[in-house]
Amino acid sequence: MPAMYYYTGEKSLTIDSMNLYRNLVETSPNIVVLTDMSGRVHMCNARLFKLTHYEPEFLKNRNIRDIISTDEHCQVTEQITASLLQGKRRKIQCHLRQADGNLLPVELIPSLVQASPQMPEGILFVIADISDRTVRDQQIHTLLQELRSSHQEMQALSRKLMQVQEEERLRLSRELHDGIGQALTAIKIHLQSWDHTSTEQQQKRQQCIEIVDQTLQEVRTLALTLRPSLLDDLGLEAALRWQLNQQTKNSGIKARFSTNLNGQRLPGEVEIACFRVAQEAVNNAIKHARAKTIALRLLLMGEVLTMEVEDDGRGFDTDKAWAKAACGKSMGLLSMKERVALASGQLHLESDFTRGGTLVRVSFPVGGGRDE
Repeated sequence: MPAMYYYTGEKSLTIDSMNLYRNLVETSPNIVVLTDMSGRVHMCNARLFKLTHYEPEFLKNRNIRDIISTDEHCQVTEQITASLLQGKRRKIQCHLRQADGNLLPVELIPSLVQASPQMPEGILFVIADISDRTVRDQQIHTLLQELRSSHQEMQALSRKLMQVQEEERLRLSRELHDGIGQALTAIKIHLQSWDHTSTEQQQKRQQCIEIVDQTLQEVRTLALTLRPSLLDDLGLEAALRWQLNQQTKNSGIKARFSTNLNGQRLPGEVEIACFRVAQEAVNNAIKHARAKTIALRLLLMGEVLTMEVEDDGRGFDTDKAWAKAACGKSMGLLSMKERVALASGQLHLESDFTRGGTLVRVSFPVGGGRDE
């Protein structure tokens, strides 16, 4: 089979122009087609027939449009015209119609053949078979869809796990308060009513009462830490104000709280996410940063809620912190990120390792708040 095929139309190209492209056409791994300005085929290489399965005689007195998918005629013609008028080598993706009726995905690049800038003689089409690329693109698209689906499933599972966790916290909190708390209170009452004249017995009774008091206080604190009733009954503002006070009251840290919520209730998942993030951020500032001041700001602007927890303690390298979280070595940071994402929010972390100070900022879309 010859390397090149020549066709004679009403207007032939110059011999010089034909010779100019001979070597390119014969050695190209792509389809190369040379037409006149109307698209009538004058020359092509054997690659065209290998990929389309036409006989060489098929292209005699044919236009290049005859091998392009019928559905794409208008679109491809417009793109070719625009590319030639602009003088840009634009890649045009389309399909060649094969002899058996199947379509071959290709990338087509048209360019003018000119003896001089004012005298275009024809159009050179370089056409690359992109069927392998198309298959890869389809595979990548399928994999991306599967990845998105898996991600959505993981998010749904994480959301469910956190919901179960919060429900379990609430159950344990109520059991501690209503069960163990009431039992300890009953023990204290019985001890107080137990009358002994012996000084030694009275001292033992008082010690028992003090132990019960201490245990009762610890149970109440644990119950509130697991799930403060304020969060469910009065909302985020009251719960955060109480939590900040509880966490800092015995630490010597100056705490500041500001908000413009005025008691407004918010979607449940946003309230829980904000509360847990604040709980973790304040705890980190106390335990690790050695902060002297912690400021908690809660601002509702339009339909976006923003919460900031800022301290003046020791800073840290945020890049290293995120790297540790990605490896599962910083569960607190990972938990904050996951909670915020599941509530459709955004988490921003700033820290100055040299000068100190850390800012944790989260923002959530809240719509119209929560119906009472």
